[in-house]
Amino acid sequence: MNRVLHRAPWLATGSFGTDLPLLIANGGGLVADGRIQAVGPWASLRQAANQVIEHEGCVLAPGLVNCHTHLELAWMAAVPGVPAATDDMTGWIRKLLVRRKDAPDEPVILAAGRAALASMAQAGTIMVLDIGNDLASAAIGKNQPTRVNFLLEMLGLAVSASNRLAALPLEMACTPHAPYSTGPALIQGIKQRSRLNGGLLSIHVAESAEEIRFLMNGDGPMMNFLLERGAWTPSFTGPGTDAVTYLDRLQVLDRHTLCVHCVHLRDSEIDLLARRQAKVCLCPGSNRHLGVGRAPVMAMLQRGLRPGLGTDSLASNPGLSIWEEMRTLRQDWPELDPAVVFAMATSGGSQALGLDRLYGLLTPGRTARFLAVPLRAGLSSDEIFPYLTTLGDSLRPRWVEG
Repeated sequence: MNRVLHRAPWLATGSFGTDLPLLIANGGGLVADGRIQAVGPWASLRQAANQVIEHEGCVLAPGLVNCHTHLELAWMAAVPGVPAATDDMTGWIRKLLVRRKDAPDEPVILAAGRAALASMAQAGTIMVLDIGNDLASAAIGKNQPTRVNFLLEMLGLAVSASNRLAALPLEMACTPHAPYSTGPALIQGIKQRSRLNGGLLSIHVAESAEEIRFLMNGDGPMMNFLLERGAWTPSFTGPGTDAVTYLDRLQVLDRHTLCVHCVHLRDSEIDLLARRQAKVCLCPGSNRHLGVGRAPVMAMLQRGLRPGLGTDSLASNPGLSIWEEMRTLRQDWPELDPAVVFAMATSGGSQALGLDRLYGLLTPGRTARFLAVPLRAGLSSDEIFPYLTTLGDSLRPRWVEG
């Protein structure tokens, strides 16, 4: 067995709320057969290796995890007028739908999605959760170096919307769009399917104030939008409560539920997410671009939640870089510990997706595919994570292939 020791001045484990060290000086990662065998000070591992590879001036780190994106919308990056910053969520959705009428042919959409995925891989993203409305979009992530898990997104408030779900093969992984756009029967049906498949239910939650007003009161811009689109049905009874409580009443909130955005949450909702061990994905770049607000990340951390990070799509975010999401989150919350922000981008994401046995950490048993990130000379241990979480796309990581 060929046992290779990768050596660098620093090794960041990606640890998040564990006893593992966050950072190892003069670190080494011993790999064999595509898996990490051991990490620690390189000198303690030298005798176990038959080859040493030096990564001078770098920190070794786990690949980044993108917990939420829509690759089928990547073609919109080249369309003038989308995205457009606004605090009017329904106004932005209207613009999006108008642009989708001019969508190119399927091969162009798939090619744009693959190009976006390639740029994410080049920037150090190892794992992506991709949400799409078209079954054909599942092909974007096939046979790519970055792993892509695809979920087919479903909408419809009417009870009859569940008929489409029933017509799909049981192995087809699906997900509801949001509490304001997907009826309770469909949400529950998708959750039942995900439980049978051992999968994840991912859902947009509390992204805008308009959504919360609709759920609480059954009126406002979101209601007007649904009526305008012909998407409203009298058979849907508004829950009269907040988004998280509503999902809990539907009995779909558990450790295999990923709540995306989570901007407009009350303290009681955060408590409920923590009690149910639900997962959270923050999308600070998209939230900023749409002007919907900041997610209450400090309150989440205080209650033991461990969020991951997502980019959302190129229709609501200028880029698909998790490095930029870290930088935006730091700008939004300067009091956040940079080491925690980095952990959100790595192990926080892999835990949110239920894939932390393979991704998100530089620890034994995980994939031997990870990053070597060049550092500015002379950084101290206290400066590593601030550096990694504030430079955004100017960082140029290299892949280490076991």
